[in-house]
Amino acid sequence: MGNTTGSSAPGANQAANTIFAGATSGVPAPPGFRAQVIADLPTNIPAVNMADAYNTDFLALQYLGSGIKGYVPGNMIYTLNNPQNLGTGIAYYIAVYVPKAATITGCAVFMQGGPGSYTATGYNGIALYGINVGTGLLTQVAASTNNATLWQAAQGILKVPFATPYSAQPAVYYVALLFSSSAIVTNPKAYFIQPTTVPAGMDFANTIRLQCNLNGQNSLPSTVNINTILSGQNQIIYNFLY
Repeated sequence: MGNTTGSSAPGANQAANTIFAGATSGVPAPPGFRAQVIADLPTNIPAVNMADAYNTDFLALQYLGSGIKGYVPGNMIYTLNNPQNLGTGIAYYIAVYVPKAATITGCAVFMQGGPGSYTATGYNGIALYGINVGTGLLTQVAASTNNATLWQAAQGILKVPFATPYSAQPAVYYVALLFSSSAIVTNPKAYFIQPTTVPAGMDFANTIRLQCNLNGQNSLPSTVNINTILSGQNQIIYNFLY
């Protein structure tokens, strides 16, 4: 039987990435050509049979240009340290990996080690940046609104919503946190994590770093080149996206 474009016959031309199968869910139905769905996949595929079944830390390091192809199993990039003071006017930039497309309806979240007492000035909040690995340029894609009392939260997990949700594609992003004040009675504290030596100084493109600081800030810039920010720091704020 010859091929007939547009036909649903098994031997006819079909759109790319379609399969011949029954219904995606519910009661049985005659088969036809359709897009594959997650439910079509078996639940017990061995990880060794999946080309991209890497640890997400591994993928994040490669995304930033590292030539790493393997490392000791169980190696951890970070270890948790005690709470430390947030410095006023210091924008902390931290790499965060998003392994699959997701709408970030919340914001960067981090552990707050203790409340601060201060007089706020400028911008106090958190922003999310995309990175152009080829140039090192960070571009702000989402941010929280300015909140003068943000860093006065009690100990616990502090969730900070972005003003607008962001539709993120799989990539490495940078979370930027800024505490800005004109007078301090007690510095706010946050839990920091300690990067191991190797990931902190790996062979990334354009001298990209996993964490770095930008001093003397009372706002978060819309764009900044990571090469102009202070060199990678020994400790970074523990945070995540939701």
